[in-house]
Amino acid sequence: MKTPKFWYNKNSLYKIFLLPLSYFWILGSFLKKIFAKPIKFKVPIICVGNIIAGGGGKTPLTIQLARVLIRKGYNTHIIKKQYKGSNNKNVLLVKKNSRASMVGDEPLLLANTTKTWLAKSRALGIDKAIKNGAKVIILDDGYQDYSIIKDYNILTIKESQ
Repeated sequence: MKTPKFWYNKNSLYKIFLLPLSYFWILGSFLKKIFAKPIKFKVPIICVGNIIAGGGGKTPLTIQLARVLIRKGYNTHIIKKQYKGSNNKNVLLVKKNSRASMVGDEPLLLANTTKTWLAKSRALGIDKAIKNGAKVIILDDGYQDYSIIKDYNILTIKESQ
């Protein structure tokens, strides 16, 4: 997903129209954060996230980070939240030969690096990864998920054009 062009236009009518709605979004995010009951896991959780609408470089950074941790000897697993696809399981181990229509293209890229779990709930995915030997978990996205205590947050920022 690319950031819409009007996002960078200072006097855009879209921006003027959407501004009041953004206050409701901010309020909802604040309430979500206040009422969340975050879970602490027994292994380090590293979240690679961003604060823009797609294209910030999360997945390539996740792959490089996983490679470094694996070279250092850590059994590293990746959790990717399922948004689209035809998978109907709560947690699915993505295999290199999984169908993109079922799991999506990013999880397939990640699965070429290390064990990658596609989960409807990140917490369920983390539990499954730990049961399968994970000693470090990387969340590809999830910065705004307040249900999980992350040990490290890494934000990617796309260079403006």
